[in-house]
Amino acid sequence: MPISHALKSLASFAVLATLAQAGAAQSYTIVDLGSLSTNPLHTVRAVALNDRGHVHGTNELNGGFGTPKVHSFLWDGALQHIYPIKPALALGGGVNDLNQVVGHSTAGPTKIHGYLWQSGVTSDIHAGLLEFSHANDINRAGFVCGDNSMFVPGQFVAQFRAYLRQPGGAWSDLGTLGGLRAFGTALNDRNEVIGTSTNGLDQTRGFVTLGGGPMVDLGFVAGNWINPREINDSSVIAGMSVSPAAALRPVKWQAGGAVDLGTLGGAEGRASGINEFGNIVGATDDSMGQERATRWTGAGPEDLNASIPTGTGWFLDGAADINNLGEICGTGTLGGSTRAYRLTPITSAPRLTGFQPAIAGADAALFGLGFQPGATAFIIFGFAAGPTPVPGCTGLNAGIAAPFILSATLADGDGRIELPQTLPAGISGLSVLLQAVDPVNCAVSVVVTQTYL
Repeated sequence: MPISHALKSLASFAVLATLAQAGAAQSYTIVDLGSLSTNPLHTVRAVALNDRGHVHGTNELNGGFGTPKVHSFLWDGALQHIYPIKPALALGGGVNDLNQVVGHSTAGPTKIHGYLWQSGVTSDIHAGLLEFSHANDINRAGFVCGDNSMFVPGQFVAQFRAYLRQPGGAWSDLGTLGGLRAFGTALNDRNEVIGTSTNGLDQTRGFVTLGGGPMVDLGFVAGNWINPREINDSSVIAGMSVSPAAALRPVKWQAGGAVDLGTLGGAEGRASGINEFGNIVGATDDSMGQERATRWTGAGPEDLNASIPTGTGWFLDGAADINNLGEICGTGTLGGSTRAYRLTPITSAPRLTGFQPAIAGADAALFGLGFQPGATAFIIFGFAAGPTPVPGCTGLNAGIAAPFILSATLADGDGRIELPQTLPAGISGLSVLLQAVDPVNCAVSVVVTQTYL
């Protein structure tokens, strides 16, 4: 069966991917992302990362009259300085797999505008009639969500409203849950936006625009309203529940219901990032009230400080995001300075993301890590698990029965692969197994299962 026919029979990458990845305890290497400043008192914070392992964040710098100012960065092995539209501030937002970064910046003495940064250029992507907008997240297709300021009929004071911006610049007000105000926090590759809004009683509630429809109220957890922070392509949301007394608990929202994720023994916590495998990161208090970077995989909360090598000098007090390779970015202290880090999982076999995003006709890519630098990785796929001998590698089997070869790609100097792909239409309902095979170095990756809806 030719590969082209096999792909066409796969009927529609138009879908959410259901990805299988082990949630067992994990160990990591840790990298200090450095600083744009020579002053060790200036803080560096991670905000988000993509499947290339590149991290977006913010960095304090010297400002006027001895007061620090804040600019943003993209770390791709080195810090790329993101300058403001006009001096002096450029704050963080989100990053996609194409290394496009969004955030908000000063655009004049009384102007705050959303920006888009790509390949060293900061562009103004302000959305709205008034001079205030935030760009808070961007997906691979270039859609941006955020919030702006606009006049609402019957009101004499401008209100904050959540918006969705198209790549060409057109934008739409997402409305509210019945109140006057709404704030857009993040979106997925299906253009589903999450955030907070007031309702008709002027109460603040969390929302999601499922399927691009109107806002859905995320409800409560144990009497507390939900503040969502990130959403994956399966519409699973990570965030926190907020009590009337502002106490925080980490939560996961899925299919209309929310659950408390638990803490490391303390009273409070917050979830801030989620990947397509459903792994969540954030921060929770331990029994002594110390905030620690935390990971949840279904087996309860894990202290990320216990998963890095001893003697590094790091204390990880928060995790901001997790990508589909299991890498994590966050903020901690190192030698008395507040610094940003990236954790990379230590694995016995190379790891794959599956195609991201899994949407029919979309520009997508498969990512991997843990390969020999310069190695040729053959990407295979099939429909059932089973041993298939790898030629030239005695005793080594791929994990897919009767596989097809999709393509081959070279690992870079860091042992990473990236395979762009325009996904075909029409594979709804099928489950596909994906794996990478390196027959020269006799290595196979873990198998990833994607079920396309």
